[in-house]
Amino acid sequence: MPAKTLSVKALVLMKAQSAGGYERLSLLTRDEGLLHAMRRPAAKGTVPDLFDHAELLLSARQGGAWFMNEYVPERRHAGIGASYSALAAASAWARLVLANAPSMDGTDGLYDLSLKTFDALDRGLHAELVLAKALFSFAVSEGLPAREEWLPRLSQDKRDAVSALLFKPVSGADEALVAAHADAELCESLTRWMCTEHHIIQPRAE
Repeated sequence: MPAKTLSVKALVLMKAQSAGGYERLSLLTRDEGLLHAMRRPAAKGTVPDLFDHAELLLSARQGGAWFMNEYVPERRHAGIGASYSALAAASAWARLVLANAPSMDGTDGLYDLSLKTFDALDRGLHAELVLAKALFSFAVSEGLPAREEWLPRLSQDKRDAVSALLFKPVSGADEALVAAHADAELCESLTRWMCTEHHIIQPRAE
């Protein structure tokens, strides 16, 4: 029986060494959810990188494990690795996706949001604000009352500033508001609220 094959577009969320020298790729796809695929040692062709948006051809061996046959990057998001804050934000987002995608009914919206987030970070937009907007959008897409429940917990001044930042494009954000309010603490507050008071799964620590 010929091996089962699958052609998918995916975002590379994680790379890890596995048994036998194989590299294990964690891939977010629009229609197939979260997949894990093994890359053979010394495989020819382009080497996958974190946060790549790529088209892959996978094949399944006996037992159902996926192996990578072909890898064609569509966008490499190399700018993320050039900035510590962008890398930290992309990694935090990837961990949240890895924790929650397996339990979601569909990942098309999550895929689109992840691609949008990585694109923005690759372009050099303010990393903490990009991450905060992604987290807020994810919360709303999961039916959580982020506007009604989380935002009112902030102080009045901070609530007004954060609302002005979250509900407008990142590229046009007021620099003074960004510097004063778009920080790691804001992202941690939103993540903590989602994970401790609602059904979102806490990401693993880095």
